[in-house]
Amino acid sequence: MLLNEKQKKILFVILENGVMPSSNVYATLLKSGEKISLVTVKRALSEMVESRLLAVFGSGPSTSYGASALGRLFVPVDARGYCSAEPDKRYGLSRYNFDLFPAVPPEIFEEGEAQVLKSATMEYERRTKNLSDVIRKKELERLIIELAWKSSKIEGNTYTLLDTEKLIREQKEAAGHNKNEARMILNHKDAFNFIYNNKKNFKHLPA
Repeated sequence: MLLNEKQKKILFVILENGVMPSSNVYATLLKSGEKISLVTVKRALSEMVESRLLAVFGSGPSTSYGASALGRLFVPVDARGYCSAEPDKRYGLSRYNFDLFPAVPPEIFEEGEAQVLKSATMEYERRTKNLSDVIRKKELERLIIELAWKSSKIEGNTYTLLDTEKLIREQKEAAGHNKNEARMILNHKDAFNFIYNNKKNFKHLPA
């Protein structure tokens, strides 16, 4: 789904500020230097509701607009700029988004993107087809360590990468850390191993 510049700007305003009435969207755009009329904003909001990019809350004078799961999926995000901001200043949800996966369209990739992924997958399978068990195990262990460390760090864990490596390889907890931090990392490791050992059950998203 391709968004025009006006739709992108409106979506970003709503993502950063939460559910808003059209008047607040208009005022925020004006404040940012955008030259636009309230009528144009209201028309764009209606079009985005029809396209299921936005959800409507309330009715009449109390009508407000929020980003739908589909809108969150298709708005282009400057990942580098987003990550450069302090965590408590980043926009986003403070809860798990249960609507996200059901909103993913069956054909999420364009034809060219799907072909690139298919080619990359085939190349990966070719390169890894004859790997020795020793190398395969070593690479898998490295992936688990880095994934468990980074996933835990996102959730506020203070273990370093070296602390995480020692915990997973030697079962040694880092001194001066809460035991719950070690448990979090080991839970990530166990979750990865469960998915890896039962990968046939995770090939398709449930309808």
